[in-house]
Amino acid sequence: MSNKDPESSFILSLDSPHSTLITTGGKGHNLSVLSRNGTFPVPNGFCVTVAAYRDFVENGGLREEIEAALALLNGGGDNDAEGGDTNISVDEISKEIRAAFHKRTLSQFLQTEITKALLDHFPNNNESSNTYLAVRSSATCEDMPDASFAGQHDTYLNVAPIPDNVCKHIIDCFSSLFAPRAISYRQANRINHLDAGMAVVVQAMVQSHCSGVLFTANPVSGRRNESVLEVIPGLGEALVSGMTEPDRYIVKRGEELRIKDQRIGKKAKAIQSVEGGGVKEVVDTTGEGTAVLTEDQVKDLVVLGQKVSALFGNTPQDIEFAISKEGIIYVVQSRPITTLFPLPNVPPEPLQIFFSFNAVQGISAPIFPAGQDALNGPNGLLGGLLQYLSWGRFGNGSVLHRVAGRLYGNATNIVRNSFGRSVYLKVVPLAEPGILAGLEEAIREPGLEIRSGLNLTLILRLMSIGVVVLPRYILNYMFPDRARERVSALTDEVVANVEKEAENVSGLADVIEFKQKTMKGLFPKIFLQFLPCVAPAMHSMALLMKLSEKLSDGKNQVLAILVSDIYY
Repeated sequence: MSNKDPESSFILSLDSPHSTLITTGGKGHNLSVLSRNGTFPVPNGFCVTVAAYRDFVENGGLREEIEAALALLNGGGDNDAEGGDTNISVDEISKEIRAAFHKRTLSQFLQTEITKALLDHFPNNNESSNTYLAVRSSATCEDMPDASFAGQHDTYLNVAPIPDNVCKHIIDCFSSLFAPRAISYRQANRINHLDAGMAVVVQAMVQSHCSGVLFTANPVSGRRNESVLEVIPGLGEALVSGMTEPDRYIVKRGEELRIKDQRIGKKAKAIQSVEGGGVKEVVDTTGEGTAVLTEDQVKDLVVLGQKVSALFGNTPQDIEFAISKEGIIYVVQSRPITTLFPLPNVPPEPLQIFFSFNAVQGISAPIFPAGQDALNGPNGLLGGLLQYLSWGRFGNGSVLHRVAGRLYGNATNIVRNSFGRSVYLKVVPLAEPGILAGLEEAIREPGLEIRSGLNLTLILRLMSIGVVVLPRYILNYMFPDRARERVSALTDEVVANVEKEAENVSGLADVIEFKQKTMKGLFPKIFLQFLPCVAPAMHSMALLMKLSEKLSDGKNQVLAILVSDIYY
């Protein structure tokens, strides 16, 4: 069975070309990709496949027991009519399902396959061998770009290389598909429990001097040009479980690697292998204040991380590593970082800066596609406005970038212009006060230096607009009530005119043409009327924020945020 059809094989070598998310799960498949590449130090091993798991579940009535237990979720489900216990907890359901797993043994065929795989991959192993195994769960719905399931399934370290012992731990891993956190996570993500599958990775155990995790992008700030590294002595489980405080490094990647921040943890506890199998927790304060890694090792890990990321299509990776007592770095896991907000679809070089149109408008939720179309593009409101302001030089393409249902504007050319930067730094914080600190830091980055200033075309356009806007601005400042009435009346007039013109529109082609024509011309038509009304309000808010700078203890920022909320 294992040799004829790869998809139904019960055992696949870790470097098998037949490994997929469906056959070997997320962890197993990612490790297989790394192993097949041949340049990454991945411990030798094999996968007990999802096909083996499904065979184990389908035989002997286990599937029926799982279905019966899961039916009690959500207040009894289909079992309500039969008196299902609506108060049963996820923990109790998990305990019942996992107990059903542990009542069973692997088929004789699978046990034989596992024994053969152990002999093939670890020929020198026996009961007296000092080479042990890591047995890791690898679910089909883990380590994916939008769902990680990190830490929710079982891992067993320093497992004695005895077939019966390995088989027992494989069943433990199978059953961890129904651990409480895994059940709850699938419920929250609307993943069918029975559609999920489990493979098991069996690898040579790295008796590590130290272990850690490497993020190839900063998961806190979202910076893609920073790597974050956390490392502890001993096995990595102490770090994953939060048992000990690690050494932490933030490394900025550029023309050269620079350690931007370094914090040496206490590392008072560690997990170490036990002779004969298993692990133990130890307390050791001798490493307090002493770095586990050298600076060269930190940089070597960052370089390795970039190579791993490149292998996975430059997707930022969360990498687990172990460094042996001989100083060899091993990659024991790699998965996408799922917490990063996506970036606009532009090349990483040269450096560009974007602003959130949603934030400027006080909209935190995504904008519906129809709303995005109305705003964006050459026939959208903003495209028409930009064409108007630039006398048709700009705004003929997409003005904003769509990212996760939100709109982002490219401000790179603005901040590279001396006049544009001056205005931008003053105006944007009025709409979103919290953006100023990040903006000031960003414009200091190489590649965002000022490269131009005012040009004749821009000066003439600003003057032509100012001739119309400035008198209205002064009048609106003096008579705000009258200004509001006039703008309200103008809005009603514009809406009425659009509705009247729409009466004669019929057919899909005419509707599209009418929409494009209306959107493109709407903003320029009302821009000169609305801007003089909005500007006095923003100017007043700017004056108030300027006066608030005299306040101490951060009260000035509190006032700025409060005023911004009132403004919206």
